[in-house]
Amino acid sequence: MQRRRVNEVDRVSSLGEAIRTLRRNRQMTLEELGKLSSLSTAMISKIESGNGNPSINSLRQISEALGVPVAYLFSHEIDPNPDPVAYNHKRIYSYEGVTFTVLASPYSRQQKLFLFEAEAGAERGSTRIPHEPHEGFEQGIVIEGEIEFTVSGKIYPLRRFDTISFPSILHHSWINRTSDVCRAVWSISMNDPFGE
Repeated sequence: MQRRRVNEVDRVSSLGEAIRTLRRNRQMTLEELGKLSSLSTAMISKIESGNGNPSINSLRQISEALGVPVAYLFSHEIDPNPDPVAYNHKRIYSYEGVTFTVLASPYSRQQKLFLFEAEAGAERGSTRIPHEPHEGFEQGIVIEGEIEFTVSGKIYPLRRFDTISFPSILHHSWINRTSDVCRAVWSISMNDPFGE
């Protein structure tokens, strides 16, 4: 999939509209997105029209088919009367042993900050739970526990206060091989830090 700048849905106001705009910008039909995400065309249509109630797993499948992080889809929902101070404005998403507590700013849509919690044995990017490279730039710091990241085939074991950063377009995966929960503060920027 060709890399493109992620300011393409700045003017939409809902999750469904963000998905529809991304799909159309990629010149994909409902059927094609359904096939890539392993969801029915009817389900995709309902989500786009705002009539569906998708699970986080369904949204993960859609986001991977579109080549963006799940958090990106939610980042374009617009509050019609945003307060300049967003106090405790957050969303919590969980799936298969992973929880993301996302700070959801009504103003900033190019930078996402969240608390990432991976239970013992949780993973992403394996054959069982695939994960495709996507647009953006990631950086994080482990604050509790341990996790093993693999970026472009190289393994990076991360322990408490270890950090990592990389362009999200690189193939990456992770696994918690310990018996404890790993917690990390993570950031995804949709701006290209290299100005490409």
